[in-house]
Amino acid sequence: MIVKYRRLYPYAPYLNEEIGFEITIPDDGDPIAEVETLKSLCDEAHKKLNPNFAPLTDFNTGQPEAPIDPHAVLRLQQLINGATTPEELETYYPDAEKYGLTGTWDKKLKSLKE
Repeated sequence: MIVKYRRLYPYAPYLNEEIGFEITIPDDGDPIAEVETLKSLCDEAHKKLNPNFAPLTDFNTGQPEAPIDPHAVLRLQQLINGATTPEELETYYPDAEKYGLTGTWDKKLKSLKE
């Protein structure tokens, strides 16, 4: 039985590298265990072949970690502080949580409820 594993490693939008391996195992072998082995080999190969990109890749999602844009954080603060209703403010909570602005969000919610 042939077991194959391939993975795309993104560098930037529309720029990827594909790394893959295939092995032949006995018919009574465990293909799931072999896929895990091949997955580890792909990740190791990516790290070794691309030392500048490998630390930026989240291997759980396969997506590069985006750097935080300070302008986006400032804009989010402005949107939170400019909210006029709790309903409007609620729409900003996921981003406030993502960028560490829950304190600002909580203060604004408290002021809107008063």
